[in-house]
Amino acid sequence: MPGILRSDTATLTWTGKTAHDGGMTVHPPHGSAPPPAGDTGGPTGPGPQHHQHHQHPDATTPAPPPEGRDITRLSRRAGQHAMNCTAAYIAGQNAAIAEESALFLLALEDIWAQQGLPPAEVWTELTRRLEVSNLLHRLNHPPYSSKRNNRATRPWRISTSKIP
Repeated sequence: MPGILRSDTATLTWTGKTAHDGGMTVHPPHGSAPPPAGDTGGPTGPGPQHHQHHQHPDATTPAPPPEGRDITRLSRRAGQHAMNCTAAYIAGQNAAIAEESALFLLALEDIWAQQGLPPAEVWTELTRRLEVSNLLHRLNHPPYSSKRNNRATRPWRISTSKIP
């Protein structure tokens, strides 16, 4: 499974192959110096030739950590369900919207669990935001209907009812 690791010093691209087969490519940061003159690694893939080189064939390439694979898998699954939900919305398929929305929320809960984030914390934050939004909406639309010059008077006007 391909992956990319980025840092201040280099970008490491892993394609699932061993380093000897061209699976690892190191890209120094943009604008940095080319590799040392004694480097025997050849270029791999597209892009500036001096920015990419093989690791030494004898070097063992560690597999990416399981967490990286889990993050990729969970992200892909959540994205797929979100995309399917959007497609169902465009097609007007309410049953599919409900099913894909539920699957998306389950994928989100798996992501939260993988990150050690309790679902109650996320649901509490969502509830807080909805309550603030409802409060702003109520303040923006008062229950009274006094009118002055054919215009509703509002003691205080809020310009949005969107969730903060």
